[in-house]
Amino acid sequence: MKEDTPNIGAICQRLAKHAPSGLSAEQIAYRLGRPYNTLMSELSPLRDTHKFDVNLLIPLMRLAGSTEPLHVMARALGGVYVDFLPVSDAAHPVHGQCMASVKSFGDMMVGTAKALEDNIITSEERRELARLGYRAVGDILALLLQIDEAEARDRGRA
Repeated sequence: MKEDTPNIGAICQRLAKHAPSGLSAEQIAYRLGRPYNTLMSELSPLRDTHKFDVNLLIPLMRLAGSTEPLHVMARALGGVYVDFLPVSDAAHPVHGQCMASVKSFGDMMVGTAKALEDNIITSEERRELARLGYRAVGDILALLLQIDEAEARDRGRA
């Protein structure tokens, strides 16, 4: 493994052993259908003979209650991972629009990065970036409007 590449297995092993979800490593291993010792060997940074099944990464993160491996991978690749907070029926109406704004801005950033891969922005790429950018601006303006409406609605309740 390259020196500047994070050891995702070690991060996952630490998550399994100290899961924010409160599950024990044994419980996580059982729910993943792995014997505890096998899972620990697969995730061990000291062993090259056992490898963790990458298809179990998402279930492991769900069981552990953490997306830390995604944050580390995104940083290593020059990006960022954003956790969208769960929106329930009881959530504040501003919450959903906030998440939509973050997502549309992220879509624009991804589009911009792709357009700049060859250091040239073509007319077609400019049109696509404009579309993504205006969508992001629209979502942000909708968020500001919802914040204003929420403040007006809640003014007497504070």
